[in-house]
Amino acid sequence: MRLRFRLLLKSINTGQLVTFSIASLIGAVIVILGIWSYSQVSKVMESQSSVFKGQYLVVTKPVSSANTITSLILKNANPSAFSKKEITQLEELDGVSDIAPFRSSDFDTYGYAEFMGVDLSTKMFLESVPDRFLDISPNDWKADVDDREIPVIVPRTYLDFYNYGFASSNGTPQISEELLSAVTVRLVLNGGGRRRSYSCRVAGFSDRLNSILVPESFLMQASETFGGKGTEPVRLIIETTPNGFTKVSQFITDNGYVIEGGGDTARLATVLKRVLTVVIIVGAIFSALAFILLLITVMLMIERNRTKNAILSSLGYTHKAIAAPYQTLAIGMDILSCLLATVCAFLLKPLVSDVLAQLSPAYIPGENGTILISATVLLIISAALHTLTIYRKSN
Repeated sequence: MRLRFRLLLKSINTGQLVTFSIASLIGAVIVILGIWSYSQVSKVMESQSSVFKGQYLVVTKPVSSANTITSLILKNANPSAFSKKEITQLEELDGVSDIAPFRSSDFDTYGYAEFMGVDLSTKMFLESVPDRFLDISPNDWKADVDDREIPVIVPRTYLDFYNYGFASSNGTPQISEELLSAVTVRLVLNGGGRRRSYSCRVAGFSDRLNSILVPESFLMQASETFGGKGTEPVRLIIETTPNGFTKVSQFITDNGYVIEGGGDTARLATVLKRVLTVVIIVGAIFSALAFILLLITVMLMIERNRTKNAILSSLGYTHKAIAAPYQTLAIGMDILSCLLATVCAFLLKPLVSDVLAQLSPAYIPGENGTILISATVLLIISAALHTLTIYRKSN
């Protein structure tokens, strides 16, 4: 047995085997770690604390000169408003998890405040969305039209605009979130022959919604009390599924709508998964090239040993016995490459975990099962193909 192995494997090309080992190791590491990373990215996207979970897109129609002229001619028309049919199309779109229109005030709203001895006043508007679309959970987020105080959520961009734009250029003091929350703001609602004043409390600051928000129940009651005409929705908020951003954004683009803020976070999720897919493909190509290189090396050995194989066959050795040394060499190299690749994947796994932990603070690295299963499947496929091909070629 040993003599037969020595005889047939004597013509091993060490350089080719080393080249195979390097290529196979690189390919296997990329494939194994890529598959594990892909599974972990999917896990992060489904995590409640992930930046990818529940992508919220604010969708509007573009403002054009034609829309402006139309609204001037037809005073009751609003070309920028979404119809029920358009909302239904978006609601039924694959990739949309939830959707709701912004509710806007249809009455006059005035804001009054006193800051550092200066009286400030402005005409403004209020909006609301269902609570499930808020990115914060403020305390006592409820109000009644008969209450004296109402909570509001202010966009953090408004405060940033004042602090880093207006205040710095005009030499006025900057305002912190805590200070603004302590400022007393008075809202006066006027309409329908009624007028009422409310004390306004800043309940929080939103990074998601670029609008001054009040509880939806309050705005509904206020519209009935001070308005009555009602307004058509001109902005929609959409929650996409973790993998639905591409399809939803394509539909929005095709229909000429606009995504406020561009949906950068969702694009990051899509790009990340596409990059991982490309990485896995590259690793698979490396593995395929390594597989072919080892197969060519063994085929050349069989060709060099054609005379020896014929002699062994004439001595009564079966075809299976003659092919065994070559198959053993190929399988041994496959096992060595997969073992080394698995070790490298475990060593590199913490680097990937650190990146994913930044995307989702609550992320917990997945179990090692995916790495072990990927390595085992890769080994089985490679060894099976080598065994079958060598058996046929050595005949």
